[in-house]
Amino acid sequence: MPLFQEARIEYPAAWETEYCETGTVAQWFSKFPDLFYSGSGSPTGISGRLGTLDLFAQHALMYLLRQQLGMKSVTWLCLADTTKNSKNRDRTMAAWAQMREQMGAATFESLQSNLLSSGFTSFKGEPDLFCWHPENGTWFFAEAKRKDKLLATQLQWFEICQQLLQAPEKIVVYSLSKA
Repeated sequence: MPLFQEARIEYPAAWETEYCETGTVAQWFSKFPDLFYSGSGSPTGISGRLGTLDLFAQHALMYLLRQQLGMKSVTWLCLADTTKNSKNRDRTMAAWAQMREQMGAATFESLQSNLLSSGFTSFKGEPDLFCWHPENGTWFFAEAKRKDKLLATQLQWFEICQQLLQAPEKIVVYSLSKA
């Protein structure tokens, strides 16, 4: 049984330039501001790495999945980070609450427990997004790739998830490319 499904999604080439110059894309914020603002009220798309495309793929995917499929999503899941003094603890707890609600508390707890018992202790390996459709209840993890490849830790994370859920459609790896 495969560990994940693959999909391809395209975006306008102009988005890359705007993102490098501003740290975001105005179209994303104007249409779905809830996707890109942190609990502190500041845009999560703006990073200290202007001029790079470091977080471009995950932010573009968040927007495209909402626009094209109606999927909501959260990022920076930190599912295996159980330390109490993480600097982003509020955001992590909000993501966990959303995941519990969508996948069910028992499934969430089992996945987290299996990740921890397999030696995961941080965000390394986990997919970029947890996605769900608010109307039909479907959910999945999404990994966004532009030019980089899947890492060994990601494949290990996917394997743990797939063994637990017995459902390869619960992880989708999106290859993002310019239209």
